[in-house]
Amino acid sequence: MVEQGEECEGKPKINLVTVFERPGLLEFLKQIGEFSDLVMFTAGLEGYAKQLVDRIDMDNQFKLLLYRPSTVSTSGTSNAICTNRMQHGVFCITSGRPLSRK
Repeated sequence: MVEQGEECEGKPKINLVTVFERPGLLEFLKQIGEFSDLVMFTAGLEGYAKQLVDRIDMDNQFKLLLYRPSTVSTSGTSNAICTNRMQHGVFCITSGRPLSRK
């Protein structure tokens, strides 16, 4: 997996990331996708995370992909993901930790 990061001296910074797929993940997604709308959220940025999603969701089972910009900061250390883009309702996920540790 390759991620393009900030430029350094006019050249893109390349980071290599090793990813391990959980055993049974693809079968789980296939089975649950038969009766549910699958939504994927990651606190990662799309440029990085989309490459991972493309590898695990080759059949395009996810109905909605949400990345870090989908979050709303609710305080200094808490973030929430709220959306009404789903056909079947509104959902909200909260996290008590920062999305980025700078």
